[in-house]
Amino acid sequence: MKTKHLPPRPSGWSAQWFLSSVLLLLGISLSKDILDGTNFQLSANNLRLLNRPEQFHGENVTGPFFEGWYYKTVLPKAAGSVIFIPGVFVPKSMNGEETTDTRQQPHGFVMVIRDPHTVECLYYAYPMSEFSATPGTEDGYGFTVRIGKSTFHDKGMELNLDAAALVRTTDDDTSAFMRKALRERQVLHPELRFPGSEEKLLTREWPRKALSVRGSVTFLDSVRFPGSKLIPTVMGPFAYLPAMECYHGLVSQYHQTTGAIRFETAEGSKEHEFDVTGGEGYMEKDHGINFPMNWIWLQAGSFAREKGSSLMMSIADVPLLSKKGMLSRMVSSIPVYGSWLLSKFHMTGFLVTLHHSRTNTTHNLSLYTGSRIKSILSDAYLNADEKPMQEVEITVTDFWRTKKMMVRAKRPIGAGVPLPGPIVEANRMALIVEETLTVDVDVVFTVDGVIVLEDSGSIAGMEVVGDMKSLISGI
Repeated sequence: MKTKHLPPRPSGWSAQWFLSSVLLLLGISLSKDILDGTNFQLSANNLRLLNRPEQFHGENVTGPFFEGWYYKTVLPKAAGSVIFIPGVFVPKSMNGEETTDTRQQPHGFVMVIRDPHTVECLYYAYPMSEFSATPGTEDGYGFTVRIGKSTFHDKGMELNLDAAALVRTTDDDTSAFMRKALRERQVLHPELRFPGSEEKLLTREWPRKALSVRGSVTFLDSVRFPGSKLIPTVMGPFAYLPAMECYHGLVSQYHQTTGAIRFETAEGSKEHEFDVTGGEGYMEKDHGINFPMNWIWLQAGSFAREKGSSLMMSIADVPLLSKKGMLSRMVSSIPVYGSWLLSKFHMTGFLVTLHHSRTNTTHNLSLYTGSRIKSILSDAYLNADEKPMQEVEITVTDFWRTKKMMVRAKRPIGAGVPLPGPIVEANRMALIVEETLTVDVDVVFTVDGVIVLEDSGSIAGMEVVGDMKSLISGI
């Protein structure tokens, strides 16, 4: 029997085997880290509820996760508006650590802001045991969200918010938000930087009141966003991507309202009551793991001549890789080119819809339709009363360049109300958004050069958040 002689092992074989083993173990470890950091349940829910943006997407989802429904009610004769934002926040696991900070715990919430009679954002927090959501029909009707003793659904809301459930914003959070707002405004509007201007550029600290809210509001003749297989939601084909950081849904472009909303002191006496019969409304929502870093959002639905028309614009810097995820860290660690490559994993997206009531047509000029933003201009000045004003002008055209929309929005600086939102880095809800409820809007919309809508509104909502120079340069 012949003996088979094995060839001698090449020098360095043991070192190569050791290095390969280390790389294999490292790969397994990275894969586990990536898998652990991916919210597969949320991705599955996003696909399952692809054409039902109004539904609750957080079933069995671990943190970080947030979801919020935006209910806007405009008072009769456009005398003001009241906003309710029911939602839920689930932080990422704290590995057994305990906290007494309600906004760092899983909880349901209802935010309330109003103008006139503006106060700070009222933030009512409830344990997850008092949050529930019921799905509706396949066509998006009949969904229900219950938080505490209040109910929100597609046909209205029943309000029963006790002052005892209020969670106050800390002074540290308020100071940090003020500093951030001041920095952003000084960079964007250097023309307003003169001695003593800092106080005028700051967000106002609104009065704090312990208020309860009772009432009932019914929605009539809701106008839905016209979805399709290709465009299942207002996000269009992007809705098919199951793991984006933030999803936007348009539930009701316009509806009429009946009912009343009563604000009470902690002792139970009436502080103020709003009769909303004959008013107008709008509903949208957001869900995901994090808000964009920079965005402009505008919603107007109380036009002077074209009653029943509604405009929504959202322009945002959208990350395609979460900056806090393992994949981002892997890309950024690539020598020389890492930071440059990571900077390419985002885009400036925009959603623009206009429902024109007279022709009962929804015009969609969003990014995925081939539309383009021709220009975004932001200006600031002092009005006749020496108060700083901000004016934003946006021009959009469709793919064929037959439709053109020019929107000019004007708001007083410092008149907005700071709202909490999810902050992944801090693993909590904290002040990140300033929303102004008294924005003047002028809209001119043409088709083939013919004016279809030329109108003005005065009760629009607007948010301008983050680095606007970076956002505008990305268009």
